[in-house]
Amino acid sequence: MLKLYIKIFIIILLCRGGEVCAQGSFKEKIDSGHSMISEKFGKSVNRLDNFVFTEKELNKDTGSRVYFFNKVSFANDGQFLNEINYRLSLRLPRLSKSLQLSFDSNNKTPVNGNSDEGEVDNSDNRKVEEKVEANLHHFLKLSKLASMRTSGGLTASSQPQIFSKLYFSREDSFQYFNMTTYLGSEWYSRDRFSQSSGITLSKKISDLSTFRYIVEQGWRESTNIVSLSTGPSYIYFLSKRRSIEYNFRFDYENKPHFYLTNLRFFINYRQKLHKDWLYYDLGPYISFSREENFKQVHGAYLKLEVAFGEF
Repeated sequence: MLKLYIKIFIIILLCRGGEVCAQGSFKEKIDSGHSMISEKFGKSVNRLDNFVFTEKELNKDTGSRVYFFNKVSFANDGQFLNEINYRLSLRLPRLSKSLQLSFDSNNKTPVNGNSDEGEVDNSDNRKVEEKVEANLHHFLKLSKLASMRTSGGLTASSQPQIFSKLYFSREDSFQYFNMTTYLGSEWYSRDRFSQSSGITLSKKISDLSTFRYIVEQGWRESTNIVSLSTGPSYIYFLSKRRSIEYNFRFDYENKPHFYLTNLRFFINYRQKLHKDWLYYDLGPYISFSREENFKQVHGAYLKLEVAFGEF
């Protein structure tokens, strides 16, 4: 599997981000194939809308998408993680500004070692159960700056559970920077409550670069652990097709006392391979974890993204 992704990455580099590989008849075949799939998906959405509603507002963007990504990450400690996830969202035309139906998957398969996100089944660390969530979202615009989203649904797995979510966000502009704040709360019938919040301060340095400082906080009732992650980010646009982001993060937890648990530095290089629906991300990282006595662990990931639908 690793050799396969190395070959894919070499092909990407040889193609210079898709600018060579997408020429001539091959480019036309890619575009026609994507257009055909998107058109068929759009027609299916329209049939569903006509089934749900007796009326349909014509020429209205439903915002329906099919989003898929494959992410492979590996580290020098032997950890190798493969993620294949998708998101299907349907915006119903008459309620396109307020109602959305979505299906989200969460599938992570560690090939060696355990997942660093604690989602590995201890009975078999090579396989993780795929989770699919069926969500019904309701969007409410509170003001020009603030919005709120409420969600409810069901997880489809060996242990199904119902859930509800609440998410509030606000954007403010000041003289020297922009500030984005959010507050989220979730309840699952089996996993109980969790809460998250965050503040992002952004300063546009030039037309090509932006500086950000991020503070994120989370809490889970099942573990009663409060986590905090904070640090700066610097984003630079190399061109209209490429960007690179540098990030430092300091992670803290309150078990049993509030202390530093991890120090991370990671880079995310993102490039548009073709139009607005095919991308890849490449991200090397270095981390120093308290659990490993702050021994250096380094690794990288490769992520491919594909999207179908109306644009």
